[in-house]
Amino acid sequence: DHEGEILTELEYNDRYQHYNQEYLVELLSNSVDVTDIVIITTPASASASEMLINGLEPFTVNVETVGSTTYGKPVGQNRLEFCETEILRAVTFKAVNAQGMGEYYEGFQPTCAASDDILHEFGDPAEASLNGALFYLENGSCDAAASLKASREHARKMAVQPQGDPLVRDGWDVLTGNAR
Repeated sequence: DHEGEILTELEYNDRYQHYNQEYLVELLSNSVDVTDIVIITTPASASASEMLINGLEPFTVNVETVGSTTYGKPVGQNRLEFCETEILRAVTFKAVNAQGMGEYYEGFQPTCAASDDILHEFGDPAEASLNGALFYLENGSCDAAASLKASREHARKMAVQPQGDPLVRDGWDVLTGNAR
């Protein structure tokens, strides 16, 4: 029972710590007691998805991921208005778990690689990511054939696409004075 414990905290820099905000574990009447969670991830899994993965890490829940490496966005933005017509969204905080961990700028590597299969309907057990997640829950291991296929597809994509967004990754360092 982890009710009332910190799941995620949004941390601002030293000058704005009064804006820090904690999100606590809340047990609902229809909560179930789970020990194993598998989260399906893609390169578009960011922000809240990554906060959930990171937030559950300190607890006794076994969290595994199936799919692809997540985006790597442990920071968030606030909307700043000025001159009545201009709006700026600036990176102003980072998200950390109960242990203060939150440096996942490179994303979370999947426990099991699986393709993002758009040829099957959402929720179809034959869809590659869902199939990989179900396989892991049933067997406690990755489907070797599916992981190999996903790794080959990833290698092909990497050969033609630049990876990472230095603006997102380096933005926090600039704002906190830790720029390289």
